[in-house]
Amino acid sequence: NGSYSRRQTHLEGKEKREKMSQTQVPEFIKDSDKFGINLGLERMEELDRLLGNPEKDLKVIHIAGTNGKGSVVTYISACLAQAGYKVGIYTSPFLERFSERLRVIDGKEGLDRLIEDETAREINEADLARLSAMVKEASDDMTSRGFEHPTEFELMTALGYLWFKEKQTD
Repeated sequence: NGSYSRRQTHLEGKEKREKMSQTQVPEFIKDSDKFGINLGLERMEELDRLLGNPEKDLKVIHIAGTNGKGSVVTYISACLAQAGYKVGIYTSPFLERFSERLRVIDGKEGLDRLIEDETAREINEADLARLSAMVKEASDDMTSRGFEHPTEFELMTALGYLWFKEKQTD
């Protein structure tokens, strides 16, 4: 039975996903949480500049507010994917796994995979480690020149920009 095999695969992968949720968060991103919320765009603009301004190559729908953001993101991304677009999703904070913060749904096929496996196309550990190293290097450069340390949100946003650019999202 197809639903049984999908469910069995999902359960077998649960242990791996739980392990990834523990090990996948780069230390420097966890440690940046101590910087909390720090208003202003100077840090983000400099971080983006040092990383080659990847955000300038992306089309973005920014969803903000108090309630309903997750539902709106799910609805809009499903509509775009169903229409054949390659959609990058960045959510903050994560609910179950750190890797769920960044995901790419590649058109209708990607949407079908996501329906079968909620972890489909989340950022993988190798990409997260590689891009985290790039963001850390830029962050270290900034702080060595007197900039305030970027917040966790700013670091993750920059990482997301890089990943979505690499994945050539629409």
